[in-house]
Amino acid sequence: MSRKKWYRRVGLFGTAGAVLLQAGCALDPDLLLQAATQLFTEFAIFFTDAAVVAMR
Repeated sequence: MSRKKWYRRVGLFGTAGAVLLQAGCALDPDLLLQAATQLFTEFAIFFTDAAVVAMR
């Protein structure tokens, strides 16, 4: 993916997030924490699995 497309997508998601937060959308901090924990766990599993496969 080109750098220009990447910047455009990041800008689009950033703008959408800002609009949601400014519109008064109440986001539960517990849900954000759970989502961040799950994301970190999924990445850790992926990288651990990739490392184990690379050592074979």
